[in-house]
Amino acid sequence: MITQTLTDWSVPMPITQEVQRIAQSFAREQPGQTKAQQVYLNTLAVCSVNNYLRILGIPTDLSVGNSWNPVMRLAEDTADLRV
Repeated sequence: MITQTLTDWSVPMPITQEVQRIAQSFAREQPGQTKAQQVYLNTLAVCSVNNYLRILGIPTDLSVGNSWNPVMRLAEDTADLRV
């Protein structure tokens, strides 16, 4: 039997200072700490997936997703990316 662990399939993705700055900026717009943390982590996730897809040559558009819409970030738990 062949057993593979998650680390066999994981690809480390650096989180740049620019991505951290964007996530912090989006988080500061939120009314409370819990929502701010949610938005911060969602933004890091979306940006990481975006960078990975770009490496693979798959086109994406961050600007059209709810993750980049301030009203939707406030109202929903959103982490989307148009591919």
